[in-house]
Amino acid sequence: MASGSTNNSRLWCLSLLFIIISTSVSQETSFDNNYPEDITIFETRQARFECFLLKNHEPTDQVSWVKHNKKINQSSENSRYSFVNKSITDRIYEYSLTIDPVERSDAADYWCVFDTSTGIISSRKAYLKVLKVPSKEYPMCYFSKSSYKISDVTQISCISEKTSTELSMEFTEMTELGSSHENSTHMWITLVFPAKPSINNTIYSCKLYIEILNGRRYCSTDPLIVVNKLNVVIYGDIHYKSNQTANFTCKGNYTDTAKFKWTLESNYIDNINYTNQVNINKLTIPSIQPEKHGALLTCTVEDEDFTGSDTIILTVEDEPMTTTETTRKPSTISPIYTVPLKEVETVMQEFFEIIKQYIAVDFFISILILFLCVLGLFIKEKNLWQ
Repeated sequence: MASGSTNNSRLWCLSLLFIIISTSVSQETSFDNNYPEDITIFETRQARFECFLLKNHEPTDQVSWVKHNKKINQSSENSRYSFVNKSITDRIYEYSLTIDPVERSDAADYWCVFDTSTGIISSRKAYLKVLKVPSKEYPMCYFSKSSYKISDVTQISCISEKTSTELSMEFTEMTELGSSHENSTHMWITLVFPAKPSINNTIYSCKLYIEILNGRRYCSTDPLIVVNKLNVVIYGDIHYKSNQTANFTCKGNYTDTAKFKWTLESNYIDNINYTNQVNINKLTIPSIQPEKHGALLTCTVEDEDFTGSDTIILTVEDEPMTTTETTRKPSTISPIYTVPLKEVETVMQEFFEIIKQYIAVDFFISILILFLCVLGLFIKEKNLWQ
């Protein structure tokens, strides 16, 4: 009896000791609930998480980092992740995860897990909030089209992704700041100016300043292409009468520095600067003469290295001779009675019939007279013979 009580006492003591030991182990092996801490950081910066484990034996590889419920492979080729395990005291061990540089895809929950023989112990979850900065491909510089004609409106734009950071953009080596624009995803500045021969093949640059990073990025355009052609047109009438004033205007896609030359070619005037108006796009011929009929009028424009021209053919008519017109007075003669047309035709027919008859009678009488004359001569000759 005493022996059974002793055995039961021993069993109870062993059970209590096991409970005490298990409870002790459970209490000693745990994470500091204050770590890891939440982090808010901009892209391209460095983020570092820390876990602190309280335990009574040396650290092992049993502590792992978890992202999105998936363990991070510490032997992965992701060079942006680095891990450090070290002892702070005999019973406190530190496990750290460093992400450098931070990318947008890194935004997630992170925590530590420790595998034990009795189960898995987890730390608190920390969230990494990533504040976006413009992607590496920004800024972008571009023209509104691939090429421009002289005096076309040239538009250059510098665009960046719109993020939560403070941004500023400007065209380098340009006095104008340009106009600013933005929408829900992007922001940009534009600059407009006339295309000139002097800026052909010019390359323009834009600077993007990211305040939070205290960093600058640049972009450059392709060479600006200004088409080597001046479009020139002469405006004005080409048909004139003698002594009229002729006015012409030479228009085109030239700039303010363009120079003009007017020439008039004809049989009488050969390739001369007719009015000596250089650097003027208007021409006036005060009293144009008929000898200018068929003349070739040409306006030639020189704008820096580019030249263009237009030619028209003039038509000049002589003024008609002025004559004095005689005013006709009303007639005082009484109007002649007019016979109807049918009556005239009838009278004419009767007249011709009478003429025919007279002609017929005259012919008969002539024949008769001729016969009598011949007969008389015959009788006379006969008498002579007798």
